Amino acid sequence: MELLIKQSYGESSRNATKIQRDLTLAIIAANPATYKGAPLGGLILAAEIGALLGAGSILLMSQYEVREEVRHYDVAFSFLSKPRDGGGMLAWVERELMNKVRSMIEKQFGFVAMPYGHAGTDEWYNTRLVPWMKEAGFAIRRMDEIPTTRAINHEMLLRIKQAHSVLVYVSEANPNVYFEAGYAIACDKYVVVFSPTLDTLPFDIRSNHAFTVGHDLEKERETLLRFMFGLRGFQS
Repeated sequence: MELLIKQSYGESSRNATKIQRDLTLAIIAANPATYKGAPLGGLILAAEIGALLGAGSILLMSQYEVREEVRHYDVAFSFLSKPRDGGGMLAWVERELMNKVRSMIEKQFGFVAMPYGHAGTDEWYNTRLVPWMKEAGFAIRRMDEIPTTRAINHEMLLRIKQAHSVLVYVSEANPNVYFEAGYAIACDKYVVVFSPTLDTLPFDIRSNHAFTVGHDLEKERETLLRFMFGLRGFQS
């Protein structure tokens, strides 16, 4: 996104670095006919990237008023009309685009799949993972922290699909956690696994980005921060 803003909007790129440090965000033109030959090919591209980053990480833009087409395709996508007159572009970026991106930042989250209601795991989550992820610039949510009137299993699957990434904590074999991790993998999410030991994890779980925890806290923190900073730049 930093490159996009630098190329298109010149001096407004001063704000791009902070935004890029806050999240991975895709800004897509809504109507490039060149993508898969579709009249609104940007919507197809948005759906493909949204499956990975979460639909809340997608901002579609167009000089044409295609808001209803975007809404009909996926109500979770954000849309912003670009000015047709290039003379007011810089002011539009500073006022409209940056405000829109900031509001999207506030809604982004990583979903945490783990057992809860146990003193040891709850303490690790609250005193280690939450502050470490906050330091990295990511909000995270566990299922017991999400108010809902839906059936829990339906809400859980929806939140995994909406999440920017999925963090999995496995201290022992847990079918519920494995199911959530498997669903996240099927959704092409970035999956980050934490466990006191990796040797006992099933291959399909530990073949993701896996970190040992509970041994050297400072080293574990530095490793996680380095990885999450890289994730923002699509590096892993």
